[in-house]
Amino acid sequence: MIELEYNGDLITDFYNLNRLKFLFIKAKFFFHKISRRKMKSSNKIFFSSKSSDEFLEITREYMRDLCRAIIQNEEVNRVVFDQGVQPSNAIRGMKFFDSAKAIIVDRDPRDIFSQTYDFLFNTSIPNRNVKQFIKWYKLTRKGREQSEKSDDILFIQFEDLIFNYERVTKHIFNFLNESSSNHIDKNKYLKPEESKKNIGIWRNFKHQNYINEIEKELDDYCWKE
Repeated sequence: MIELEYNGDLITDFYNLNRLKFLFIKAKFFFHKISRRKMKSSNKIFFSSKSSDEFLEITREYMRDLCRAIIQNEEVNRVVFDQGVQPSNAIRGMKFFDSAKAIIVDRDPRDIFSQTYDFLFNTSIPNRNVKQFIKWYKLTRKGREQSEKSDDILFIQFEDLIFNYERVTKHIFNFLNESSSNHIDKNKYLKPEESKKNIGIWRNFKHQNYINEIEKELDDYCWKE
């Protein structure tokens, strides 16, 4: 991918410097100017001008090599990635693989907001402002329509998987062209009886006015029993 590699510095490196550090840099510039000594470059700069077709082929080759490295000395013929493609626009990421299928699991937005609202750590979800959350939810599902047209992408609802486990897993086997006999760790990691506790937690959420707002704006995404 890289066609040219050299040492150098970018002016953007100085944009976020505080006043003291910027004065120090200026002093270094002045010292090297009067001593006629060239400053050493601190960064490695990589340059590439590949076409979109070249970029695509190089990326695919990289993914091939990555998968080969994963299965090296292993008797397997499938590799599973967690978020191998971006769920919000899966169809765009699928082109970087030679042969791949994607399963996207969605969840009731009411439960997502309720569960993350009191998190003490930061998340990628705007979980403190319900209006921002609703807008984020809509935007991240904007590219779904195109992905739904692909035979290599399967959308399933988390709640359906838990309450209709046998039916949905059978659908997954058919989608992957896999035999159910390969499901050797059934109920070992995903335990429907335990996961049921995480469904419908929005009913006990302290801000029911937020839930009402989500139901109004995201009704199509709210799971119906």
